[in-house]
Amino acid sequence: MKFKIIPSVLISALFWFACGKVGEQMDTYEIEGYSTGFFEGKAVLYRVENGTLLPEDSVMVKKSRFKFKKHSVEHPQLMYLVLGDREAVIELFVENKRMRLDIDLANLSEPGLDGSVSQELFSEYLENNTAYENRLQELSNQIVAARLSSDSLMILSALTEERAILSEQKKFMVNFVQKHQNSYVSAYILANGLRRELGADSLLILSEQLSDTIRKSFYIKDIHNAIAIKKRLEIGKQAPDFSLPDTSGVKVSLASKQGSKILLTFGKSNCGICRSDFQKLKKFHTKGTTELLSISMDADASRLKKVLKADNPAGQFLCDFKGENSDIVQLYDINRLPMYYYLDEKGIIKAKSENLDVILTAIGSK
Repeated sequence: MKFKIIPSVLISALFWFACGKVGEQMDTYEIEGYSTGFFEGKAVLYRVENGTLLPEDSVMVKKSRFKFKKHSVEHPQLMYLVLGDREAVIELFVENKRMRLDIDLANLSEPGLDGSVSQELFSEYLENNTAYENRLQELSNQIVAARLSSDSLMILSALTEERAILSEQKKFMVNFVQKHQNSYVSAYILANGLRRELGADSLLILSEQLSDTIRKSFYIKDIHNAIAIKKRLEIGKQAPDFSLPDTSGVKVSLASKQGSKILLTFGKSNCGICRSDFQKLKKFHTKGTTELLSISMDADASRLKKVLKADNPAGQFLCDFKGENSDIVQLYDINRLPMYYYLDEKGIIKAKSENLDVILTAIGSK
Protein backbone atom coordinates (compact mmCIF):
# COMPACT_ATOMS: atom_id res chain seq x y z
CA MET A 1 0.00 0.00 0.00
CA LYS A 2 1.28 3.45 -0.88
CA PHE A 3 0.99 6.38 1.53
CA LYS A 4 0.76 10.00 0.42
CA ILE A 5 2.78 12.54 2.36
CA ILE A 6 0.59 15.53 3.23
CA PRO A 7 2.50 18.82 3.68
CA SER A 8 2.58 20.10 7.27
CA VAL A 9 0.96 23.38 6.21
CA LEU A 10 -2.03 21.46 4.86
CA ILE A 11 -2.22 19.35 8.03
CA SER A 12 -2.31 22.53 10.11
CA ALA A 13 -5.00 24.02 7.89
CA LEU A 14 -7.11 20.83 8.12
CA PHE A 15 -6.67 20.83 11.89
CA TRP A 16 -7.98 24.38 12.29
CA PHE A 17 -10.78 23.84 9.77
CA ALA A 18 -11.97 20.78 11.67
CA CYS A 19 -12.25 22.84 14.84
CA GLY A 20 -14.66 25.33 13.29
CA LYS A 21 -14.45 28.76 11.77
CA VAL A 22 -12.01 31.12 13.46
CA GLY A 23 -13.76 34.31 14.59
CA GLU A 24 -17.12 32.59 14.96
CA GLN A 25 -19.26 34.29 17.65
CA MET A 26 -20.02 31.99 20.60
CA ASP A 27 -21.59 32.04 24.08
CA THR A 28 -18.18 31.08 25.48
CA TYR A 29 -14.64 31.58 24.24
CA GLU A 30 -12.49 28.86 22.75
CA ILE A 31 -8.75 29.19 22.21
CA GLU A 32 -6.98 26.57 20.13
CA GLY A 33 -3.26 27.02 20.68
CA TYR A 34 -0.06 25.85 19.06
CA SER A 35 3.31 26.63 20.64
CA THR A 36 6.60 26.45 18.78
CA GLY A 37 9.40 25.80 21.26
CA PHE A 38 7.12 24.58 24.07
CA PHE A 39 6.29 20.92 23.48
CA GLU A 40 4.73 19.82 26.77
CA GLY A 41 3.80 21.40 30.08
CA LYS A 42 1.15 23.50 31.78
CA ALA A 43 -0.66 26.50 30.31
CA VAL A 44 -2.57 28.81 32.68
CA LEU A 45 -4.92 31.61 31.65
CA TYR A 46 -5.25 34.47 34.16
CA ARG A 47 -7.84 37.24 34.37
CA VAL A 48 -7.21 40.56 36.11
CA GLU A 49 -9.47 41.55 39.00
CA ASN A 50 -8.82 44.63 41.16
CA GLY A 51 -5.22 44.69 39.95
CA THR A 52 -4.63 41.05 40.92
CA LEU A 53 -4.02 38.10 38.58
CA LEU A 54 -6.50 35.28 39.24
CA PRO A 55 -6.35 31.90 37.47
CA GLU A 56 -9.22 31.45 35.02
CA ASP A 57 -8.34 28.04 33.60
CA SER A 58 -5.39 25.68 33.17
CA VAL A 59 -4.71 22.96 30.61
CA MET A 60 -1.82 20.70 29.63
CA VAL A 61 0.16 21.35 26.48
CA LYS A 62 0.69 18.10 24.59
CA LYS A 63 2.76 17.90 21.43
CA SER A 64 2.74 21.71 21.30
CA ARG A 65 -1.07 21.90 21.25
CA PHE A 66 -3.54 23.08 23.91
CA LYS A 67 -7.13 24.25 24.14
CA PHE A 68 -9.11 26.52 26.46
CA LYS A 69 -12.91 26.28 26.33
CA LYS A 70 -16.20 26.44 28.25
CA HIS A 71 -15.47 29.79 29.91
CA SER A 72 -16.96 33.13 28.96
CA VAL A 73 -16.17 36.83 29.37
CA GLU A 74 -18.62 39.66 30.09
CA HIS A 75 -17.03 41.58 27.24
CA PRO A 76 -13.65 41.57 25.45
CA GLN A 77 -10.97 41.80 28.13
CA LEU A 78 -7.25 41.45 28.63
CA MET A 79 -5.98 38.15 30.02
CA TYR A 80 -2.52 36.71 30.60
CA LEU A 81 -1.39 33.32 29.32
CA VAL A 82 1.51 31.72 31.18
CA LEU A 83 3.31 28.69 29.76
CA GLY A 84 5.20 26.35 32.10
CA ASP A 85 7.36 28.00 34.74
CA ARG A 86 6.88 31.43 33.13
CA GLU A 87 8.74 30.39 29.98
CA ALA A 88 6.26 32.70 28.30
CA VAL A 89 3.85 35.36 29.56
CA ILE A 90 1.52 36.62 26.84
CA GLU A 91 -1.14 39.36 26.86
CA LEU A 92 -4.33 38.38 25.04
CA PHE A 93 -7.56 40.27 24.43
CA VAL A 94 -10.09 37.46 24.78
CA GLU A 95 -13.61 37.55 23.30
CA ASN A 96 -16.49 35.05 23.26
CA LYS A 97 -15.38 33.69 19.93
CA ARG A 98 -13.52 30.77 18.42
CA MET A 99 -9.88 31.89 18.38
CA ARG A 100 -6.59 30.48 17.19
CA LEU A 101 -3.33 31.25 18.95
CA ASP A 102 0.13 30.67 17.46
CA ILE A 103 3.06 31.15 19.84
CA ASP A 104 6.75 31.09 19.01
CA LEU A 105 8.95 31.18 22.13
CA ALA A 106 11.71 32.70 20.00
CA ASN A 107 9.48 35.68 19.12
CA LEU A 108 7.05 36.36 21.95
CA SER A 109 6.60 40.00 20.94
CA GLU A 110 4.20 38.96 18.19
CA PRO A 111 1.80 36.20 19.35
CA GLY A 112 -0.78 35.49 16.69
CA LEU A 113 -4.32 35.44 18.11
CA ASP A 114 -6.72 35.13 15.18
CA GLY A 115 -10.43 35.64 15.68
CA SER A 116 -10.22 38.50 18.20
CA VAL A 117 -10.83 41.94 16.69
CA SER A 118 -9.81 43.52 19.99
CA GLN A 119 -6.46 41.71 19.90
CA GLU A 120 -5.70 43.18 16.48
CA LEU A 121 -6.21 46.70 17.80
CA PHE A 122 -4.36 45.92 21.04
CA SER A 123 -1.36 44.66 19.05
CA GLU A 124 -1.31 47.95 17.14
CA TYR A 125 -1.33 49.85 20.43
CA LEU A 126 1.40 47.65 21.97
CA GLU A 127 3.70 48.05 18.98
CA ASN A 128 3.74 51.83 19.42
CA ASN A 129 3.66 51.94 23.22
CA THR A 130 6.46 49.38 23.60
CA ALA A 131 8.76 51.66 21.60
CA TYR A 132 8.16 54.42 24.18
CA GLU A 133 8.67 52.02 27.10
CA ASN A 134 11.94 50.68 25.66
CA ARG A 135 13.32 54.20 25.22
CA LEU A 136 12.29 55.13 28.76
CA GLN A 137 14.10 52.06 30.09
CA GLU A 138 17.24 53.05 28.16
CA LEU A 139 17.10 56.53 29.71
CA SER A 140 16.60 55.06 33.18
CA ASN A 141 19.76 52.99 32.67
CA GLN A 142 21.61 56.12 31.51
CA ILE A 143 20.54 57.97 34.65
CA VAL A 144 21.81 55.15 36.86
CA ALA A 145 25.15 55.11 35.02
CA ALA A 146 25.41 58.91 35.19
CA ARG A 147 24.69 58.88 38.91
CA LEU A 148 27.42 56.30 39.51
CA SER A 149 29.91 58.45 37.59
CA SER A 150 28.60 61.71 39.14
CA ASP A 151 27.94 63.09 35.64
CA SER A 152 25.40 65.83 36.44
CA LEU A 153 25.17 67.01 32.80
CA MET A 154 24.25 63.53 31.58
CA ILE A 155 21.66 63.20 34.36
CA LEU A 156 20.08 66.52 33.37
CA SER A 157 20.08 65.60 29.68
CA ALA A 158 18.53 62.17 30.30
CA LEU A 159 15.87 63.60 32.64
CA THR A 160 14.94 66.26 30.08
CA GLU A 161 14.61 63.68 27.32
CA GLU A 162 12.64 61.39 29.60
CA ARG A 163 10.05 64.07 30.32
CA ALA A 164 9.73 64.79 26.60
CA ILE A 165 9.14 61.11 25.81
CA LEU A 166 6.61 60.76 28.63
CA SER A 167 4.73 63.72 27.16
CA GLU A 168 4.77 62.14 23.68
CA GLN A 169 3.63 58.80 25.10
CA LYS A 170 0.70 60.40 26.91
CA LYS A 171 -0.33 62.27 23.75
CA PHE A 172 -0.18 59.01 21.76
CA MET A 173 -2.42 57.19 24.27
CA VAL A 174 -4.96 60.02 24.41
CA ASN A 175 -5.15 60.19 20.59
CA PHE A 176 -5.50 56.40 20.41
CA VAL A 177 -8.45 56.40 22.83
CA GLN A 178 -10.17 59.27 21.02
CA LYS A 179 -9.72 57.52 17.67
CA HIS A 180 -11.13 54.18 18.92
CA GLN A 181 -14.04 55.23 21.13
CA ASN A 182 -16.00 52.07 20.33
CA SER A 183 -13.33 49.62 21.50
CA TYR A 184 -12.81 47.92 24.86
CA VAL A 185 -9.09 48.34 24.23
CA SER A 186 -9.54 52.10 24.73
CA ALA A 187 -11.35 51.48 28.02
CA TYR A 188 -8.46 49.26 29.09
CA ILE A 189 -5.89 51.93 28.18
CA LEU A 190 -7.80 54.52 30.21
CA ALA A 191 -8.07 52.22 33.22
CA ASN A 192 -4.49 50.96 33.16
CA GLY A 193 -2.28 53.39 31.24
CA LEU A 194 -3.75 56.87 31.25
CA ARG A 195 -5.05 56.68 34.81
CA ARG A 196 -1.53 57.37 36.03
CA GLU A 197 -0.89 60.14 33.52
CA LEU A 198 -4.06 62.22 33.69
CA GLY A 199 -5.82 64.21 36.36
CA ALA A 200 -9.34 63.37 37.55
CA ASP A 201 -11.11 65.85 35.24
CA SER A 202 -9.21 64.80 32.09
CA LEU A 203 -9.78 61.13 32.89
CA LEU A 204 -13.52 61.72 33.30
CA ILE A 205 -13.79 63.72 30.05
CA LEU A 206 -12.03 60.98 28.05
CA SER A 207 -14.13 58.21 29.59
CA GLU A 208 -17.32 60.08 28.67
CA GLN A 209 -16.18 60.22 25.04
CA LEU A 210 -16.35 56.41 24.81
CA SER A 211 -19.43 54.87 23.20
CA ASP A 212 -22.44 53.93 25.35
CA THR A 213 -21.64 50.21 25.02
CA ILE A 214 -18.02 50.59 26.12
CA ARG A 215 -19.02 52.78 29.09
CA LYS A 216 -20.89 49.76 30.51
CA SER A 217 -17.67 47.75 30.86
CA PHE A 218 -16.05 46.95 34.20
CA TYR A 219 -13.03 48.96 33.02
CA ILE A 220 -15.17 52.09 33.52
CA LYS A 221 -15.74 51.09 37.15
CA ASP A 222 -11.94 50.99 37.56
CA ILE A 223 -11.69 54.43 35.95
CA HIS A 224 -14.31 55.88 38.30
CA ASN A 225 -12.43 54.42 41.28
CA ALA A 226 -9.24 56.05 40.00
CA ILE A 227 -11.04 59.38 39.60
CA ALA A 228 -12.31 59.19 43.20
CA ILE A 229 -8.78 58.53 44.48
CA LYS A 230 -7.32 61.39 42.43
CA LYS A 231 -9.98 63.82 43.70
CA ARG A 232 -9.19 62.79 47.27
CA LEU A 233 -5.55 63.69 46.61
CA GLU A 234 -6.10 67.05 44.92
CA ILE A 235 -4.17 70.11 46.08
CA GLY A 236 -6.01 71.65 49.02
CA LYS A 237 -7.28 68.28 50.34
CA GLN A 238 -6.23 66.62 53.59
CA ALA A 239 -3.46 64.07 53.01
CA PRO A 240 -4.66 60.60 54.08
CA ASP A 241 -3.11 59.30 57.29
CA PHE A 242 -0.96 56.17 57.37
CA SER A 243 1.31 54.28 59.73
CA LEU A 244 4.47 52.52 58.54
CA PRO A 245 7.58 51.13 60.28
CA ASP A 246 10.87 53.01 60.04
CA THR A 247 14.22 51.30 59.45
CA SER A 248 14.38 50.22 63.11
CA GLY A 249 10.85 48.77 63.05
CA VAL A 250 9.14 51.59 64.98
CA LYS A 251 5.73 52.58 63.58
CA VAL A 252 5.47 56.19 62.41
CA SER A 253 2.16 57.81 61.47
CA LEU A 254 1.59 60.89 59.36
CA ALA A 255 -0.78 62.23 62.02
CA SER A 256 2.08 62.28 64.52
CA LYS A 257 3.89 64.78 62.26
CA GLN A 258 1.14 67.40 62.25
CA GLY A 259 2.45 70.79 63.24
CA SER A 260 5.39 70.46 60.83
CA LYS A 261 5.60 71.01 57.10
CA ILE A 262 6.23 67.64 55.46
CA LEU A 263 7.78 66.61 52.17
CA LEU A 264 6.58 63.07 51.45
CA THR A 265 8.77 61.20 48.99
CA PHE A 266 7.94 57.86 47.37
CA GLY A 267 10.79 55.91 45.79
CA LYS A 268 12.64 52.62 45.53
CA SER A 269 16.25 51.50 45.87
CA ASN A 270 16.51 50.37 42.23
CA CYS A 271 14.99 53.62 40.88
CA GLY A 272 17.80 55.62 39.28
CA ILE A 273 15.94 58.94 39.34
CA CYS A 274 15.00 58.44 43.01
CA ARG A 275 18.64 57.99 43.98
CA SER A 276 19.82 60.89 41.85
CA ASP A 277 17.31 63.07 43.73
CA PHE A 278 18.88 62.10 47.07
CA GLN A 279 21.60 64.75 46.71
CA LYS A 280 19.10 67.54 46.04
CA LEU A 281 17.07 66.40 49.03
CA LYS A 282 20.16 66.51 51.23
CA LYS A 283 20.68 70.20 50.40
CA PHE A 284 16.97 70.87 50.90
CA HIS A 285 16.91 69.09 54.27
CA THR A 286 19.79 71.12 55.71
CA LYS A 287 17.61 74.26 55.56
CA GLY A 288 15.49 72.70 58.31
CA THR A 289 12.13 74.34 57.51
CA THR A 290 10.41 71.16 56.29
CA GLU A 291 10.58 67.60 57.60
CA LEU A 292 11.52 64.95 55.06
CA LEU A 293 9.57 61.66 55.23
CA SER A 294 10.58 59.06 52.64
CA ILE A 295 8.42 56.01 51.90
CA SER A 296 10.23 53.18 50.15
CA MET A 297 8.40 50.82 47.81
CA ASP A 298 11.04 48.13 48.31
CA ALA A 299 10.23 44.49 49.03
CA ASP A 300 13.87 43.50 49.65
CA ALA A 301 15.08 44.71 53.06
CA SER A 302 18.73 43.84 52.45
CA ARG A 303 18.88 45.80 49.19
CA LEU A 304 17.31 48.88 50.76
CA LYS A 305 19.75 48.67 53.67
CA LYS A 306 22.72 48.60 51.27
CA VAL A 307 21.46 51.61 49.31
CA LEU A 308 20.81 53.64 52.46
CA LYS A 309 24.31 52.83 53.69
CA ALA A 310 25.89 53.75 50.34
CA ASP A 311 23.92 56.95 49.67
CA ASN A 312 23.31 58.14 53.24
CA PRO A 313 20.15 60.04 52.22
CA ALA A 314 18.54 62.69 54.40
CA GLY A 315 15.30 62.34 56.33
CA GLN A 316 13.41 59.44 57.87
CA PHE A 317 12.76 56.29 55.83
CA LEU A 318 9.61 54.19 56.21
CA CYS A 319 8.88 50.83 54.58
CA ASP A 320 6.61 47.80 55.16
CA PHE A 321 8.52 45.77 52.52
CA LYS A 322 5.34 44.81 50.67
CA GLY A 323 6.50 46.54 47.50
CA GLU A 324 3.69 47.25 45.03
CA ASN A 325 1.25 45.38 47.31
CA SER A 326 1.59 47.96 50.08
CA ASP A 327 -1.70 49.69 50.97
CA ILE A 328 -0.01 53.07 50.59
CA VAL A 329 0.38 52.52 46.83
CA GLN A 330 -3.36 52.94 46.29
CA LEU A 331 -3.78 55.35 49.21
CA TYR A 332 -1.47 57.87 47.49
CA ASP A 333 -2.10 56.81 43.87
CA ILE A 334 1.53 55.78 43.31
CA ASN A 335 1.86 54.67 39.69
CA ARG A 336 5.35 55.90 38.84
CA LEU A 337 8.45 56.60 40.93
CA PRO A 338 9.57 58.95 42.27
CA MET A 339 6.51 60.81 43.54
CA TYR A 340 6.41 63.81 45.89
CA TYR A 341 3.74 65.42 48.08
CA TYR A 342 4.33 68.66 49.98
CA LEU A 343 2.07 69.14 53.06
CA ASP A 344 1.58 72.15 55.30
CA GLU A 345 1.48 72.09 59.12
CA LYS A 346 -2.14 70.85 59.09
CA GLY A 347 -1.44 68.02 56.64
CA ILE A 348 -3.05 69.80 53.69
CA ILE A 349 -1.63 68.94 50.25
CA LYS A 350 0.01 72.11 48.89
CA ALA A 351 1.89 70.60 45.92
CA LYS A 352 2.52 67.22 44.27
CA SER A 353 4.62 66.08 41.33
CA GLU A 354 6.86 63.35 39.94
CA ASN A 355 9.43 66.09 39.34
CA LEU A 356 11.39 67.14 42.45
CA ASP A 357 12.31 70.50 40.88
CA VAL A 358 8.61 71.35 40.56
CA ILE A 359 8.10 70.58 44.25
CA LEU A 360 11.16 72.55 45.38
CA THR A 361 10.00 75.54 43.32
CA ALA A 362 6.58 75.34 44.93
CA ILE A 363 8.18 75.24 48.37
CA GLY A 364 10.38 78.17 47.43
CA SER A 365 13.54 76.19 47.95
CA LYS A 366 15.10 76.54 44.47
